[in-house]
Amino acid sequence: MPTNPICGVDLDYLDKAIPKFKIKACVFVTNYSNPIGSVMPDKNKRELVRLMNKYDIPS
Repeated sequence: MPTNPICGVDLDYLDKAIPKFKIKACVFVTNYSNPIGSVMPDKNKRELVRLMNKYDIPS
């Protein structure tokens, strides 16, 4: 999954990858993830939660 050291996981890519790869569950570390050490901005965290709800994926 493409990841940005400032913004975390690429949410646009994730939105396209979920149906394509039939992702059923996700685990994210949004604060100080290893090895990048990024902190996902709150706006992106809200969008991540919205995506998980959109696809009914536990996270």
